Amino acid sequence: MLPWPEAGYAEQGGYTIMNNSAIDEELRHRARQRLSHTHLAVHYYRVRRRLAFPLPLVQRPTWENQIVLGLAEYPWEIWLMWEIEERINALGWAAQLLADDDAMTVAARELAAIAQWAPFGQSWPCVLPNHWHGLAVGHYLRILCLARSQWSWIDAQLRRLIEAALAAHVELAEPWMESAFSGALADATALADLAARADAADLVHNIKLICLLGYALAANTIGAAPAPRLNASCQALIKLLFKLRDDGASEAVAYDGYTLDFIACFLASLPSGQRDVILDDRHVESYLRQSLYLSAPGDVTAVAELSDVEPVRMPFHITAQARLQAWRPQSRRAWYLRRCRIERLRSDALACLRAFPDAADESAPTNGALDAVYARVLRSGWGPQDVAVAIAASTSWHGHIHHDFGSLCIGTQGQWLLTDPGYQQYHPGSERDFTLGPKAHNAPLIDGWPMNEKSGCVIAFAQPQKDLWHAHFDLTACYPIDALAAYVGRTIWLLGNQAVVVADVVRGRSLKQLEYNWHSHPDAACAVQAAPAGGPAAALFYLAPTTMWIASPQAPTLALSDILRLRGSRGHQTLCAALAPAPIVWWIFSFGPAPHSFTISSDNAELSLLGRCLTPGD
Repeated sequence: MLPWPEAGYAEQGGYTIMNNSAIDEELRHRARQRLSHTHLAVHYYRVRRRLAFPLPLVQRPTWENQIVLGLAEYPWEIWLMWEIEERINALGWAAQLLADDDAMTVAARELAAIAQWAPFGQSWPCVLPNHWHGLAVGHYLRILCLARSQWSWIDAQLRRLIEAALAAHVELAEPWMESAFSGALADATALADLAARADAADLVHNIKLICLLGYALAANTIGAAPAPRLNASCQALIKLLFKLRDDGASEAVAYDGYTLDFIACFLASLPSGQRDVILDDRHVESYLRQSLYLSAPGDVTAVAELSDVEPVRMPFHITAQARLQAWRPQSRRAWYLRRCRIERLRSDALACLRAFPDAADESAPTNGALDAVYARVLRSGWGPQDVAVAIAASTSWHGHIHHDFGSLCIGTQGQWLLTDPGYQQYHPGSERDFTLGPKAHNAPLIDGWPMNEKSGCVIAFAQPQKDLWHAHFDLTACYPIDALAAYVGRTIWLLGNQAVVVADVVRGRSLKQLEYNWHSHPDAACAVQAAPAGGPAAALFYLAPTTMWIASPQAPTLALSDILRLRGSRGHQTLCAALAPAPIVWWIFSFGPAPHSFTISSDNAELSLLGRCLTPGD
């Protein structure tokens, strides 16, 4: 990607504002870069592999000899299709928007190559139960559909190849749908009937739904006979997905936005009347709240890595918002999109944004106590100097949501200085254990027991005073019965942009130890400052220009030996503390050249900091 360019940008409130000149320059650079490539490089980061495929891809790669130790199967084609889609979009949009003839020639050649692949469905009878091909099919069909419908430079011969490929896949759509959804969509099923099914959540899992949306998009693009039935099924499942969100369903911002991106493409292929029914649904706005509220102050593309979230590799949620803005212009969404880092966006998102005027009507979002669907956020504001606390608060049954209720990330200056591991490693071993194991999150381990349920409750969530925000959670039901915890409560305060306080109340029979694991940003440096007279030692996480201090009166003798690089870490360093049980365990995170001083009442029930007296909920 280009370095952050000066031409075509303006500074505003600590953000670099994107405009069409900058988008053109970025697309031109991406196309020029890709013209020199002889192979498609695919980073399979979830299994620590990088593979190269010769260009153009005249046939779908096979994977017989690609083995991941410890995994019986692996969906290799998903990451391959991500890279193919981005490559063809970078070249194709440079041809369409910038009249780049070289990019047009290469994009046409590579579209023709993939359009002649054998249909994905030929091998499906044996792999459908694992639905490994679902996402790859969705991407493949979307590449061809959007090329045919959006790029005027496509000639008649290439158009025929694309249409033939779409038709071959659409023939498989209805048999696949019957098998994948076990007959649930055999008729125009009422929403209430779908929601009442025991497998309702599985019906709208991202893999199945994206595949079906891809088939419907293909059928609509060529006017195929199955289109009405596929459309009705997609619309029914989208409504089901929205309804389940009321019950807490989420796959976190990366995967929720991934699905929404395909929903937006599907909606573009519908008549406006049918499209409007979905666009006008109140749940659509909740996806923007996730993307916006979970962003770090100073960088709206840096979403908190709570649960299975990939800010860099899965920016599809931003693309979805760019597509939706074309139909439902919204001033808050405009504010968000114009502040996205251009190098983080996929090329189709840039093409969408280029269609908007530089002087778009925009309004800044509010700060405060914010509901981000599967998380809660306390935020002092939106500038780089502000502080945000993102707190996991999901009861969703989906696998991309981890057992992390009450875990928090603290962000400022465009980074999350206190964070979670983020996306889960699929390859068995230490990295997978780091991302999913008992030390992955920062709720306390109770006598060695981590959470094993997503059953927490949000008890309070408000702004009790000016520049003071507060959240209180009951985490008791998240722990196994063997932890013998009668009550586990966590209270979190944000004090302006100066400090965050966490108070944990853990009660139970025979409690012996509470263990904490606080992960730094992967690039942060760490240190420990010796205890001042009458106060505890303080650990330091430093990532220029920010210094964050961590102290606890229950851990007065913190030492540098308590900050470890855990096995499997991606660079994170972890402050590890094993504490004796106390009626309240306090943790103070503060910003500045030195730790903020605080006092604790004699009964440990109240903490005073920056002129505030804090007492945890119960």
